[in-house]
Order: sequence, then C-alpha cells, then structure tokens
Amino acid sequence: MTMTTTAARSGRSFDGFSEATFRFLRGLSENPSKSFWESHRDEWCRDVLAPMERLLAGLEPEFGAGKVLGMRRDNRFSPDLSPYKTFLGAVVSLDNGMCYYVEISAGGMTAAGGWKFNHPPDQVERYRTAVDAGESGEALARIASRLRDKGFALTGDQIKTVPRGFPPDHPRAEWLRFKTICAEVHWPVDEWMYTEEALRRVAGAWRETRPLVDWLGTHVGPSGWNCR
Repeated sequence: MTMTTTAARSGRSFDGFSEATFRFLRGLSENPSKSFWESHRDEWCRDVLAPMERLLAGLEPEFGAGKVLGMRRDNRFSPDLSPYKTFLGAVVSLDNGMCYYVEISAGGMTAAGGWKFNHPPDQVERYRTAVDAGESGEALARIASRLRDKGFALTGDQIKTVPRGFPPDHPRAEWLRFKTICAEVHWPVDEWMYTEEALRRVAGAWRETRPLVDWLGTHVGPSGWNCR
C-alpha cells in the first residue's frame, strides 16, 4: 500500500524533521506493535508523515512526484510477525523503470538512487547482458567506482556466485552477481536534519546517483512483467 503525495498536506514548505520525528521512530523500533501505533497515531501524522510529505514536495520540481510507502509489513514470508516497519520510506518512480529513494529511521536518514525494487527476469537479463558487454559494462564499473569514492555504498539483491553462463573470473563478476543495484548513502541522526539542509542533502545525493540511474534506465529499463 502506498500513499501518494504531490504536495505537503499543510501547505508548509519543508523546514526539517525534528527531535520528535526520531523519538517516535525510536519508540516504534522498540515496540512495533498495534497498541504503540494506535496510541501514538497523532505523533506519527504530525512528526513523521507530514515532514516527509513536505520533503517530497520540495524535491518534486527537480525529481518528480513521490510516494510515501506504507508502514504495514508484508509478513507472509517472514518469521518476524510485527505489523509495522520501523522506518518510513518514500520513492520517486521514474519512467525509465528506476527510482530515487529516501528513508528516515531511528538511526538517521538514507538516500539512494537506482534499481531498488523487484527483479523480474526480463530486467535481470538485460542488466547482465549490459554488464557483460565491454563498453556498457566498463561504464557501469566506472560509475560505481566514482560513487564509492564519494562515500556511496552499492547495494541490492545479489546471488552468491557469478550467474550461470558467465565465467567465474569475469572482469565484472562483482556486478554480474547483482539482481537489483542502487547507490545509497546513510547519515546518522544529526542536528542538520532539523533544518532545510535535509532537503539539500537528499537532493545532492540523488544528483550524484543520476549517472547510475541513467545507465540503468538505458540498459535495463522498465519491466514488461507484472511483478507488483
């Protein structure tokens, strides 16, 4: 379930998160129960959801409209039966099949860009073909190296070994193992998050990931599978 937002509910511009934002998230991480949620619903709406919506509204002119992702957990395949996530994520989905992502949790903020959700076979096949090819694969390796130099982690769903059909000593074996890939940066809780600087940091991080987003959009693109 997602909640679409193209403008902040209150009409206010983004002026930061607050100590109350992270206090709620700490409480939820310690007690992710229905009773905690119901007794703190007003704080959730005021201190967590509303500023995230304002953040997305501030980012929208450059990056496009975003969605706040639902807090309910999908427990069907998880041993953890707690009903709620302990973080709030939001995503800007792009026409090229990729996305920008931002998250707040008790531990701070995360910003990411790339291919974060789902890995249907058609996308995985196109991705591996592009990684295997000399020119496009080397371009990805250069982009990833630059992002790492700037403090980004390259994360995503991975398999343990090089996929079948490729040599184990492939020059880009590391990248062939990915089934989704994005670049992300995490910031521990800091006072700048209580100001407009939080918007500037997220926007800056998304701009830094744009070469990866563009590479993926060109070589992987949207899926033809109905995977959601």
